[in-house]
Amino acid sequence: EAAPTESLLNWQDYEGRTPLHFAVADGNVAVVDVLTSYEGCNVTSYDNLFRTPLHWAALLGHAQIVHLLLERNKVGTIPSDSQGATPLHYAAQSNFAETVEVFLKHPSVKDDSDLEGRTSFMWAAGKGSDDVIRTMLTLKLDIDINMTDKYAGTALHAAALSGHVSTVKLLLEHNAQVDALDVMKHTPLFRACEMGHKEVIQTLIRGGARVDLVDQDGHSPLHWAALGGNADVCQILIENKINPNVQDYAGRTPLQCAAYGGYINCMVVLLENNADPNIQDKEDMDNS
Repeated sequence: EAAPTESLLNWQDYEGRTPLHFAVADGNVAVVDVLTSYEGCNVTSYDNLFRTPLHWAALLGHAQIVHLLLERNKVGTIPSDSQGATPLHYAAQSNFAETVEVFLKHPSVKDDSDLEGRTSFMWAAGKGSDDVIRTMLTLKLDIDINMTDKYAGTALHAAALSGHVSTVKLLLEHNAQVDALDVMKHTPLFRACEMGHKEVIQTLIRGGARVDLVDQDGHSPLHWAALGGNADVCQILIENKINPNVQDYAGRTPLQCAAYGGYINCMVVLLENNADPNIQDKEDMDNS
C-alpha cells in the first residue's frame, strides 16, 4: 500500500492542526503510531497557538503518546510555544506525574525556562501540582529548588502566591529557602499576605519566615495585609510579633493603608492591637 503523500500527512486546518494533532487530541495511540511511522510526518509542526502535537499530548496527560512522539522526533530538540513554554511545562502544571516521568527519562528533555525564566518545576509549584514536584525531586537529583525566574521569584514564591498550602509544606520539607527575596524584596510571605492566604502564611511562619522584613518601599507584610483589607491576616501577623506601628519609607503605617482602602475590619484589628492613629506620614508632616 502506498504511503500517504507528505502534503497529506502535514495538511493543516484553519487552526493550523495536522492529522497528528487530531490523533493526539483524541488520545488515539494506534493512529499516532501509524502516522509517525511515515518518514514525511512532521511531529513538531505548530498549530496557530504555536503548539506542537507533543504540547497537546502533554496538556492532556497522554504518557504513552508522549513517549512515542519523543522517540520519533527526528529534530532532537523539543520545541517551545509562543511563551517559551515546552511540553514539559504543560504536563507539570496539570499534575500529570506519569507523563512528566516519561519526559524526564528521555535524553532529549531538559527543564528549560519559558520567556519569564520559569521552569516547569516553578509552573508545577504555582499550580499546586504536588505529585509532579515529588516526581521531579525524585528523578532529577540535581534540581535546584531555589532556582529563580527573571524577577528572582522561586518555586516557593509561586506556591505562596497561589495559596497552595500542601505545596508550600512540600517545598519547605525539601529545604526551599523560606525568606528568598525577589526583585521587589518580597519574600514568599509577602506574596501570601498580599493575596490573603491565611494557611500559607501560618505554614511559612512555622517554617521560620521572618515577619520583620520590609520590601523596596519599606512596606512590611502587615502593610500588604492592610492594603488588601485582610483583617484575619493582620491578626495573624500581630500575633507573630510584627510591630503594628511599622512605618514604610514614606512614613505610612498599616492603619493608614487600611483607612486609605476603607477597610473598617482591618482598622478595628489594628486599633485593638495598639496601632497609634496619631502617627503622621511624611506628606502630612511636610504640610503641617
